[in-house]
Amino acid sequence: MSTTMKPTTKDFSCIITQADNFTLTIHVSHSSDPTFDIIFLHISDFSEKSSTNIFAKYLQSKLKIPVKDLFRQTEYKIELYGLRNIVVNRHEYDTVVCYGESIVKVFANENQIDVTVFLNADGDVNLLGDLGYQGTLPAVIHRHLPNRYVLETECVYIEPIDFLVFIKHSNEVYVFNLYKRHLEYELPIDLPSATTVKCRVLATCRKSIEEGKYFTSKTTAHTKQIDFKTFLTKGDVYTLYHLALSFGQQIENSGLHPIRYLYRNKTEEYYTIIRLHTNGEMRPYLKNNGAEQGSVLNGRVKGLFFSTLVDKTTNRPHPFSHYGPVRLYVEAQFMCNPHCNLYFADFYCHNVRHHLTVVLMPKSSPCNELCQKYLLQLDIYNNPYLRLFRFSNGSSCVLANMDIIVEVFYTETVKVSHILESGRGYMERTPTKGRGFAPSSGIPKKSTCEICNLNRISPSKKYKRQNMSTIAHD
Repeated sequence: MSTTMKPTTKDFSCIITQADNFTLTIHVSHSSDPTFDIIFLHISDFSEKSSTNIFAKYLQSKLKIPVKDLFRQTEYKIELYGLRNIVVNRHEYDTVVCYGESIVKVFANENQIDVTVFLNADGDVNLLGDLGYQGTLPAVIHRHLPNRYVLETECVYIEPIDFLVFIKHSNEVYVFNLYKRHLEYELPIDLPSATTVKCRVLATCRKSIEEGKYFTSKTTAHTKQIDFKTFLTKGDVYTLYHLALSFGQQIENSGLHPIRYLYRNKTEEYYTIIRLHTNGEMRPYLKNNGAEQGSVLNGRVKGLFFSTLVDKTTNRPHPFSHYGPVRLYVEAQFMCNPHCNLYFADFYCHNVRHHLTVVLMPKSSPCNELCQKYLLQLDIYNNPYLRLFRFSNGSSCVLANMDIIVEVFYTETVKVSHILESGRGYMERTPTKGRGFAPSSGIPKKSTCEICNLNRISPSKKYKRQNMSTIAHD
């Protein structure tokens, strides 16, 4: 015999004092009894292009709140959050334990509207909806290793205002209320690794307050939704590496193929600058946010991307390029040699073919410290993707895997003029496809791919593999 829990309700009223005593009464209903301390109410006015924010103590059975910014003959979206207050190490914030929303249309002759909002503690919690009608508030997330994230707005107000910060990952939502002139705030919560996090910030002007009961504010500006990804740990990289290995095992006739050159396509302007302004040196620059968004390389390690892919029959690269009409070839052993360290960094795709990134650097490079700490070091003589092969007569060659597109991120300056003069490389023109150059921001990996995304791994398998990684590297 099953029983159904009877919904419980509590009321509070928002009274618009300037609009002929028009009253909006919101009845809060929930089928269970989630524990929360505060109601946060966000009322968006579609016609007047504004929004009102209300924080109210939930323990009161009925609460009347005067709000001057709601009017007749308009449509409102009501979003209601049940908040539980948290205090940790002098930081105070709220977690969302239940959520509900409703759309209300108010006509000209109405004096009172009653709305019931059902709070669901089990369903997905929405971040505040798109508030495109207000001016944009520029903001950025600064990521600091190993797991620190700082939110900063780019403007400074003359007087302090209330910044309302909303952070969401998975189905966890956090709310921060910060009274400042300029927002530069390190998030005091532990965000899980390799996770996409959503953020929105409202800049609000406080309108009314009754101590211990409620306060209201008017939104004056807001950010667009900011999406960022938390760093991959070394355990996550280890798991990603095993996804790549699993992918390789599914391909028939997989194997390594000898390559003579690494190559790099760029625009004519790029190589002109090298020839005329950098003394013939191709200098590394910070890796952008392309491919895996949570990589520790992004914005931290300088390097240059080189390709390895060739046709197995002709031993030549594709006759076209997406990245520019000028191709530089460099002898593979000039860069990949016994004096280098090699690290696995990424496994991803954009559309059809999968890519794998390895980081290559001299053993003396200062970049080794970060890569040894956060990436997976490979044996340069024995790995499935890029290796040195030594023949019995003492000679050697470089082998690369052709069943996946292996990209080499080389961290050192390449002296193009010296390579060309010494005969250790050459240049040629190639046709281009698509835009014909690489976007400066990079192209993120395809988040829906079932092969190369960490979120397709069950938590138990991911934990097991990360523990194996920890044991292997202790």
